[in-house]
Amino acid sequence: MEKCTSQFHIGCRRCCSLSGHSASCDTMGKIYLFIVIGLNRENMTIDLCDTEEQMKAMTLLQLKKKICERLPGRAGNSIDNIRLIYATSVLLDDEMTLGSYGVQHKSVIHMEIRKTDGDQTT
Repeated sequence: MEKCTSQFHIGCRRCCSLSGHSASCDTMGKIYLFIVIGLNRENMTIDLCDTEEQMKAMTLLQLKKKICERLPGRAGNSIDNIRLIYATSVLLDDEMTLGSYGVQHKSVIHMEIRKTDGDQTT
């Protein structure tokens, strides 16, 4: 099977089907994932964990770290510069769990990166 070559690929069938990738992968099992809409309206699929228990314990800070891992070489990829928005709420407290914000498996989260040079947020 041909592997997906997207820079935002996480290595599972769900990623390929959700993001429209034509290639499929050989990873099986349930993956708890999120779609993050970020810079230039790019969709990024983030694989967070493998079990519901892990999902319930996942914090906003852990999600931000996963996002930063996916933004190598991009300006402003510091965790402190990332702001996440779910539905109509800005997710502010890094120590709160994603579940406490109502975020669930396959939720869509919007990302903004605050620039430190005085420019507007992207």
